[in-house]
Amino acid sequence: MTIDGSFRIGTLNTLKDLEYGIAELPEHNGIKSNFASFWTHAITTNAQGERLTASIKFLKFITSKQAMELWLKNVGELPANPDIAGKYSEDKLYGPFLKGLAYAHATFFADEVGQRNVILEAIDKVRLNNTDPSVAFKEAADKEQKILDDFWATK
Repeated sequence: MTIDGSFRIGTLNTLKDLEYGIAELPEHNGIKSNFASFWTHAITTNAQGERLTASIKFLKFITSKQAMELWLKNVGELPANPDIAGKYSEDKLYGPFLKGLAYAHATFFADEVGQRNVILEAIDKVRLNNTDPSVAFKEAADKEQKILDDFWATK
């Protein structure tokens, strides 16, 4: 069993003879919760002339229904366009992820790699160095708080 995002579907589909299914996460104490990630597309103020024209053309393509369908089918990333998402609401692979969006929360990352490494280091301390989990978690919380404090201090 693995708990992961829809983006893992593309990888799983490349594995020969793998039979798998997808389900929504179970609720706890009557509370449903899920994680949602998102990204934004933008054109910087540095893009001018031909680069601006090319940037606009590229942005229109990657946000098109055609591109979202390709991205969904080849990678598993959920489409931002509700018309496309609606077509897959009962799909055995994509449906559970789409249903989970209704109660999903996105996490703010000041430094996604840095924050991910904090938790991975804590896991390694517990598993490899026999550190008490509560100690490793407290250290990780302090490190992540520093990342957040440093980020907001520059804003």
